[in-house]
Amino acid sequence: MKKLKAYTLVELVVVIAIIGILATVAVPNLIGQVGKSKYDSAQKQAEAIFNAAQTVAQKYEATDRAITDNSKKLFAGTHTCGNLSGKTFTEDTSSDFYNKLSALNIHLDDGKWAVVIENYKVTHVVYSDSETDNYVGVYCGCAGNTHGNTDYDSYVKADIETKWNSIPK
Repeated sequence: MKKLKAYTLVELVVVIAIIGILATVAVPNLIGQVGKSKYDSAQKQAEAIFNAAQTVAQKYEATDRAITDNSKKLFAGTHTCGNLSGKTFTEDTSSDFYNKLSALNIHLDDGKWAVVIENYKVTHVVYSDSETDNYVGVYCGCAGNTHGNTDYDSYVKADIETKWNSIPK
């Protein structure tokens, strides 16, 4: 008669206990990595929008340099642009600036975002996958100002409207 080989009940319980211990250690780390990944993605998208917006703003500046009458310059002063619902922007979705920005960043309307431009320089950009998402990328182009440029460990979760309202305009 052939003897069957099998695991004993004690061996199975030990293996299940080890898997349980590993899961209690691994799951919180994985959840933290998902949050960090979402935050990093939002930061990178905010930076990409910043770069595209700065490119468009510089084109306006080059055009406006030829105009001597300050009141006729196209883009002097403070301008805002974005697609946050319920917010009013100086450059709305039908503006020339918005269209040029969309041409440079094809993923612009994949999420929610807003930009502040002061005298041809982009000062702030906020981006999130949705208006209720708590992972918002904030990119600041201000010299010496790190508003929003934080690492994930010091990031304070808030929706995009809260982050947008905290930016000086």
